[in-house]
Amino acid sequence: MKNNIILLCFSFFLTIGSYAQKGYKEKIKSMKIAHITQALDLTTNEAQKFWPVYNEHEQSMEKLRREINTIHRKNQQQSIESLDEETANNIVTKYISLEEQKFAARQKMMKELRPILTSKKIVLLIKAERDFHRRLMQELKHRRRKPR
Repeated sequence: MKNNIILLCFSFFLTIGSYAQKGYKEKIKSMKIAHITQALDLTTNEAQKFWPVYNEHEQSMEKLRREINTIHRKNQQQSIESLDEETANNIVTKYISLEEQKFAARQKMMKELRPILTSKKIVLLIKAERDFHRRLMQELKHRRRKPR
Protein backbone atom coordinates (compact mmCIF):
# COMPACT_ATOMS: atom_id res chain seq x y z
CA MET A 1 0.00 0.00 0.00
CA LYS A 2 2.83 2.38 0.96
CA ASN A 3 4.58 1.71 -2.34
CA ASN A 4 1.38 2.42 -4.29
CA ILE A 5 0.95 5.76 -2.52
CA ILE A 6 4.58 6.68 -3.19
CA LEU A 7 4.25 5.64 -6.83
CA LEU A 8 1.06 7.69 -7.16
CA CYS A 9 2.76 10.74 -5.63
CA PHE A 10 5.78 10.15 -7.84
CA SER A 11 3.61 10.07 -10.97
CA PHE A 12 1.66 13.12 -9.86
CA PHE A 13 4.76 15.21 -9.20
CA LEU A 14 6.42 14.05 -12.39
CA THR A 15 3.35 15.06 -14.39
CA ILE A 16 3.18 18.46 -12.74
CA GLY A 17 6.92 18.93 -13.15
CA SER A 18 6.78 18.35 -16.87
CA TYR A 19 4.20 21.08 -17.40
CA ALA A 20 6.10 23.66 -15.41
CA GLN A 21 9.61 23.77 -16.80
CA LYS A 22 10.83 25.96 -13.99
CA GLY A 23 11.39 23.99 -10.84
CA TYR A 24 11.24 20.52 -12.39
CA LYS A 25 14.67 19.67 -10.99
CA GLU A 26 13.55 20.71 -7.52
CA LYS A 27 10.45 18.52 -7.80
CA ILE A 28 12.48 15.53 -8.91
CA LYS A 29 14.92 16.20 -6.07
CA SER A 30 12.02 16.33 -3.60
CA MET A 31 10.66 13.05 -4.92
CA LYS A 32 14.10 11.46 -4.64
CA ILE A 33 14.44 12.65 -1.05
CA ALA A 34 11.02 11.22 -0.21
CA HIS A 35 11.89 7.93 -1.90
CA ILE A 36 15.22 7.59 -0.08
CA THR A 37 13.70 8.64 3.25
CA GLN A 38 11.00 5.99 2.94
CA ALA A 39 13.40 3.29 1.74
CA LEU A 40 16.01 3.83 4.47
CA ASP A 41 13.61 4.46 7.36
CA LEU A 42 16.22 6.67 9.06
CA THR A 43 16.12 7.50 12.73
CA THR A 44 16.20 11.20 13.63
CA ASN A 45 19.86 10.92 14.62
CA GLU A 46 20.78 9.08 11.40
CA ALA A 47 18.88 11.59 9.27
CA GLN A 48 20.65 14.56 10.89
CA LYS A 49 24.02 13.06 10.00
CA PHE A 50 23.06 11.40 6.69
CA TRP A 51 21.50 14.29 4.75
CA PRO A 52 24.44 16.74 4.93
CA VAL A 53 26.80 14.02 3.63
CA TYR A 54 24.35 12.94 0.94
CA ASN A 55 23.55 16.51 -0.15
CA GLU A 56 27.25 17.35 -0.47
CA HIS A 57 27.70 14.25 -2.60
CA GLU A 58 24.74 15.17 -4.80
CA GLN A 59 26.13 18.68 -5.34
CA SER A 60 29.52 17.37 -6.42
CA MET A 61 27.87 14.79 -8.71
CA GLU A 62 25.68 17.49 -10.29
CA LYS A 63 28.77 19.59 -11.00
CA LEU A 64 30.48 16.62 -12.66
CA ARG A 65 27.35 15.77 -14.68
CA ARG A 66 27.22 19.35 -15.96
CA GLU A 67 30.85 19.13 -17.07
CA ILE A 68 30.20 15.81 -18.84
CA ASN A 69 27.12 17.27 -20.52
CA THR A 70 29.22 20.21 -21.71
CA ILE A 71 31.62 17.78 -23.36
CA HIS A 72 28.71 15.95 -25.02
CA ARG A 73 27.17 19.21 -26.28
CA LYS A 74 30.49 20.34 -27.75
CA ASN A 75 30.88 17.00 -29.52
CA GLN A 76 27.39 17.25 -30.98
CA GLN A 77 28.09 20.73 -32.29
CA GLN A 78 31.20 19.82 -34.18
CA SER A 79 31.61 16.97 -36.58
CA ILE A 80 33.57 14.16 -34.99
CA GLU A 81 35.09 13.40 -38.37
CA SER A 82 36.63 16.88 -38.43
CA LEU A 83 38.38 16.44 -35.05
CA ASP A 84 42.11 16.14 -35.15
CA GLU A 85 43.68 13.38 -33.06
CA GLU A 86 45.05 15.76 -30.43
CA THR A 87 41.63 17.33 -29.79
CA ALA A 88 39.98 13.90 -29.66
CA ASN A 89 42.65 12.74 -27.22
CA ASN A 90 42.00 15.79 -25.00
CA ILE A 91 38.26 15.03 -25.00
CA VAL A 92 38.86 11.39 -24.04
CA THR A 93 41.33 12.40 -21.31
CA LYS A 94 38.87 14.93 -19.86
CA TYR A 95 36.02 12.40 -19.98
CA ILE A 96 38.11 9.74 -18.21
CA SER A 97 39.12 12.29 -15.57
CA LEU A 98 35.49 13.25 -14.92
CA GLU A 99 34.42 9.61 -14.66
CA GLU A 100 37.25 8.97 -12.18
CA GLN A 101 36.10 11.99 -10.17
CA LYS A 102 32.55 10.62 -10.11
CA PHE A 103 33.85 7.29 -8.82
CA ALA A 104 36.03 9.01 -6.19
CA ALA A 105 33.09 11.15 -5.03
CA ARG A 106 30.89 8.06 -4.70
CA GLN A 107 33.63 6.24 -2.79
CA LYS A 108 34.11 9.23 -0.48
CA MET A 109 30.39 9.36 0.30
CA MET A 110 30.29 5.64 1.10
CA LYS A 111 33.26 5.97 3.46
CA GLU A 112 31.65 8.95 5.19
CA LEU A 113 28.37 7.07 5.59
CA ARG A 114 29.89 3.96 7.18
CA PRO A 115 30.04 5.44 10.71
CA ILE A 116 26.54 6.94 10.28
CA LEU A 117 24.54 4.08 8.77
CA THR A 118 24.66 0.33 9.02
CA SER A 119 26.04 -1.50 6.00
CA LYS A 120 22.53 -2.80 5.36
CA LYS A 121 21.18 0.75 5.12
CA ILE A 122 24.00 1.72 2.76
CA VAL A 123 23.02 -1.20 0.53
CA LEU A 124 19.40 -0.02 0.79
CA LEU A 125 20.55 3.46 -0.28
CA ILE A 126 22.25 2.03 -3.36
CA LYS A 127 19.09 0.10 -4.21
CA ALA A 128 16.83 3.10 -3.52
CA GLU A 129 18.87 5.32 -5.83
CA ARG A 130 18.85 2.71 -8.57
CA ASP A 131 15.10 2.09 -8.18
CA PHE A 132 14.35 5.81 -8.24
CA HIS A 133 16.40 6.32 -11.39
CA ARG A 134 14.74 3.33 -13.05
CA ARG A 135 11.24 4.62 -12.18
CA LEU A 136 12.12 8.08 -13.42
CA MET A 137 13.40 6.72 -16.74
CA GLN A 138 10.32 4.50 -17.14
CA GLU A 139 8.03 7.45 -16.49
CA LEU A 140 9.90 9.61 -19.00
CA LYS A 141 9.80 6.82 -21.57
CA HIS A 142 6.07 6.40 -20.95
CA ARG A 143 5.46 10.14 -21.33
CA ARG A 144 7.33 10.24 -24.64
CA ARG A 145 5.13 7.47 -26.05
CA LYS A 146 1.91 9.24 -25.05
CA PRO A 147 0.35 11.28 -27.84
CA ARG A 148 -0.18 14.88 -26.81
